[in-house]
Amino acid sequence: MSLTQALNVARSGLTVTALQTDLVSRNIANSTTEGFARKSADLVTSKYGSVSASSVDRSVSTMLQRLDRENESKLTRQSTISDGLRAFTDFLGQPSDEVSPAAKIAGLHDAVVTLAGMPSEEAAQIQVVTVAKQVAENLNDLSANLTDIRQEVERNIRYDVVAVNEALQSVASYNQKILQAETGSAVQAEYMDHMDRLLDEVSGYMDIQIVNTEDGTINLYTGGGTELVVGTRTKAVTYDAVAGTLAAGGIEITPGGPARGISQGSLSGLFDLKLNRLPEIGAQLDALAGSLVSSMEAANPFGTTGTGLFTDAGAVFDPAAIDGLAGRIRVNAE
Repeated sequence: MSLTQALNVARSGLTVTALQTDLVSRNIANSTTEGFARKSADLVTSKYGSVSASSVDRSVSTMLQRLDRENESKLTRQSTISDGLRAFTDFLGQPSDEVSPAAKIAGLHDAVVTLAGMPSEEAAQIQVVTVAKQVAENLNDLSANLTDIRQEVERNIRYDVVAVNEALQSVASYNQKILQAETGSAVQAEYMDHMDRLLDEVSGYMDIQIVNTEDGTINLYTGGGTELVVGTRTKAVTYDAVAGTLAAGGIEITPGGPARGISQGSLSGLFDLKLNRLPEIGAQLDALAGSLVSSMEAANPFGTTGTGLFTDAGAVFDPAAIDGLAGRIRVNAE
């Protein structure tokens, strides 16, 4: 071996050692960094004895990543629904709480029973009206609280859509960086770490499918298969508040809708609240209010108006106009 060859071998060894030292240092420094993958150099030896790093490998399991993201999407959906419902149930209270509708209605029942035993007693009459107002105001407050939660859900849908689009743009940007970086280099491996963190972020908003390409970039799709990012091109996610639909690149992906849509993540949870859970609660409140108005009309109609102790903002009960009745129920002014 010539002196030049020997020097080249020694220099290659020092270069690889420096690279390995740098990788070890980075691995230790980022051991607690979320989304960081441990890296190691893949070494090759030439026929002349020199050594070099053919690539920098990332220690990741694509299967575990996929399962983790799937679980994150499911968990985020459930926690989003739970948070939305808790905002209402905390205001609603437990049946045993004095502020709950059950307690208010029980108080009204007791006041009516007392009045039935002494119908001419002014104090008993005043008590019925007082408790009836508390029942109506309680339903009004619950209806208003539900409206506030619905508005918050609308805002969060818009916030999530903006955040998703920003993340998709970043995914496309890192695809470009990965393409421009030297194949198998430490720089490219770092870009892939950033990409994984972005994909983790997107999976919190919606369930996704990831296709890894030969050049190191990724193509991103919704859980149902609609394109989100292909190479350096993105499909913008849009929200139509009037129609209550979500789309990506013009293709509908509304949760619970088309097969190519999404079914998990915070967006799915928000749409479940918007389209199912909160309307069901609203319907239950309106049905309770309707029962109070109609039953009091039947039990003791006032004069020629036909109204009872409770009214629909002063009017008689109309089953066809029951939507929103919990917010309009009032004690009869007569």
